[in-house]
Amino acid sequence: GPAQVERQVSLFGGYNSTQIPRSEDPRRGAGLGLAFLKPEPRLSRRGLQGRIRYEIYYLGSTSPGPFEFKPDRTDAFGTFAALRIERARLFADIGFGVQYASQPSYDIPLQFNTTPTATIGYRFALPRFRALELGVRYLHVSNGGRKPPNGGQNWLLATVSVAF
Repeated sequence: GPAQVERQVSLFGGYNSTQIPRSEDPRRGAGLGLAFLKPEPRLSRRGLQGRIRYEIYYLGSTSPGPFEFKPDRTDAFGTFAALRIERARLFADIGFGVQYASQPSYDIPLQFNTTPTATIGYRFALPRFRALELGVRYLHVSNGGRKPPNGGQNWLLATVSVAF
């Protein structure tokens, strides 16, 4: 169980889903995250364990250039905090953060944006580490309506994390 602070290194990759309305830039990307999870006893009850996840990450992405836009590459750096609930080996995170991108994109006209996020996954015990986590993360990147048009990006990411 989460008796102490846990550190994690994560790799993730995926795409900006153009199947979600208003998200039209078919980006692909991958990244690296560093996180720590802190026990949160106030969220733990009835067989559920609660933690807070703090993560910083890098997400590099490319786009073939939708419509009249040219192909591009963007480097983004972000951070978020998420509430985590665990039961047995299953977990779910829901959180909020901020992200800075090296340039605006078709779906996001500003470089500094907000990032609501949600992840579900499964933890495997490992002999040399605390755990291996496999998950699926939804990451919404948006300027919060500060500058239209703000279609936003809706990332679907596969995540692999090693806890130590």
